[in-house]
Amino acid sequence: MPRVIEGQLTAAGLKFAIVVSRFNGFIGERLLGGAMDALARTGGQPDDIEVVKVPGSWKLPVVVRELARQKRHDAIICLGAVIRGETPHFDYVAGEAVKGIGHVACGLATHWSRPSTARAPRAAIRDSMRPWPPSRWPT
Repeated sequence: MPRVIEGQLTAAGLKFAIVVSRFNGFIGERLLGGAMDALARTGGQPDDIEVVKVPGSWKLPVVVRELARQKRHDAIICLGAVIRGETPHFDYVAGEAVKGIGHVACGLATHWSRPSTARAPRAAIRDSMRPWPPSRWPT
C-alpha cells in the first residue's frame, strides 16, 4: 500500500491574510467575496482573517513580503485583476506581480496565490460566485 500524503480542506483555527488589489475593483471585490466565502465554508472565522487592500497588483508582492516577515498568518491569499488592453502593460504588471509573489512564496510554508489575468468580460464571468469545491468549476 503506498503512503499517501494529503492535506485537509479546513480553515478552522488558522489565521489568514487576504491581500487584494483595489485597481479593477469590480473584479477584486468579487474575488474577495469568493475567498471569504471559501474560508467560511471550510471553518474559518471572520476574526481570524485580515484583509489588506493595495492600490494595484504591482504592489501585491511588497505587502505580501511584509506580512510574511511578520509571521502572524498561517496563509496569505493574494487577489488581483490585471486586464489585458491594447498595450504590453498587462504583460509587465501581471508577470512581475506573479513573479514577486512567487519569490515570497519560496520562503513560506503555506501560500495560496490567485492573480486573475484575463480580458474583463471573461474575468467577470470566471471569477463570479464559483461553486465550492474547485473540482466543480466550469472550464
